[in-house]
Amino acid sequence: MATMFAGIAAQCTCVNDGACLCTRAERVVRAYAAGHSMPAMSIEQREWCLRQIDTSGEGQYDLAACRKMSDRDLAETVLDSWRVYATSQGLY
Repeated sequence: MATMFAGIAAQCTCVNDGACLCTRAERVVRAYAAGHSMPAMSIEQREWCLRQIDTSGEGQYDLAACRKMSDRDLAETVLDSWRVYATSQGLY
């Protein structure tokens, strides 16, 4: 996961007194979701996002529909799937 978005810079959006808790992948996914100017995702990056959605989303997402999403919408769905997982684990 650490190399999936290697070379893509993204600002941290944490509000933890400047202490960033995000991985590079999370920072980049958040930047795509926020609509920042980002390069188009590669096929591999989109597949990584789909795996995140499939694994974390606990079956709540139609992956065929996700494949047709824009990079921004796909990133938003990744974040949503992470919230689904965190909620199901009592973490959110």
